[in-house]
Amino acid sequence: MAQPIIRRRAFLIGSGALAVAGLGGCSTTGLASDASKAIVDSHVHLYDPIAQSHPWLDGVTPIRKPFVTADYRAALDGAPVHKIVCIEAAPVLEHSLREAQWLRQAAAQDQLVGAIVAQAPVERGQEVLRDLDALAGLGKVTGIRRILGAPFQADPDFPIRPSVIEGVRALSDYGMVFDLAGISPANLDKAIQLVKACPRTQFILNHSGRPLIAAAQFQPWARQMKELATLPNASVKLSNLIRDAGPDWSIEKIRPFAEIAVQAFGFDRLLFGSDFPVVTLVNRGSIAGSVALMQSVFAQASVDERRKYFHDNAIRLYRIS
Repeated sequence: MAQPIIRRRAFLIGSGALAVAGLGGCSTTGLASDASKAIVDSHVHLYDPIAQSHPWLDGVTPIRKPFVTADYRAALDGAPVHKIVCIEAAPVLEHSLREAQWLRQAAAQDQLVGAIVAQAPVERGQEVLRDLDALAGLGKVTGIRRILGAPFQADPDFPIRPSVIEGVRALSDYGMVFDLAGISPANLDKAIQLVKACPRTQFILNHSGRPLIAAAQFQPWARQMKELATLPNASVKLSNLIRDAGPDWSIEKIRPFAEIAVQAFGFDRLLFGSDFPVVTLVNRGSIAGSVALMQSVFAQASVDERRKYFHDNAIRLYRIS
């Protein structure tokens, strides 16, 4: 499919911006702007595979080690991040509360942590209320994530199970958002059904729904994003797009997918996220590189639009104070 032709003002990129975003060791040097002085990274994984069991880490040796706030700070390389949202890292289900407690301790020790998205067994329907009570009691837990797709869930209909819908509906009574994870074009339609069934719950789609950027395959993803955007309780993280763009990722590959997301959702419902440390598994992947990439993609957006994407929307949706 040819690249979509839509509003260009927010996406025209000069050669200087391309050089900075770069494609050989991205740096945020020279990219400071009113919108980039205080960035919220809405997708960060901190974890300790010794304290909790994370089986998926067995297959990714480079990041199968503890990551704490000091590691995140050391990896910033000048990126002006002042708050992060810690996203659960898929521990075994019985370690969900233990992981949340570990993250809460990290937040108590470092003000960098603005909010926590914990794991909870929403598939248990009303029984999840006990988990939500315990998590809410910790403080800082303003969201829940339960990965909905393969390889974490074998049932392709997991997102639309009645018990899952019941459990996710319960989040609205706690003021918690639900992060949609394990979602790709293969099951995004079912995620949309879940969002429609839970109109009082706020949803945030992780990693743009994993579009097939490397293959330049826009459909059915573009159609799905347009449909999801009709639901006022849905927002999207444009996060770690380089993973789906492949090892030879470039702004030229990524920009048309960002255009589709902005056309569908506007800047009021888009969030920045690095996906640290997973992003480091990608060729030339880093926090600073992620910031530089998206600043370049949005180089001609207004200061207000960039501020919403890099800061304000995460503050509002994750209730960071």
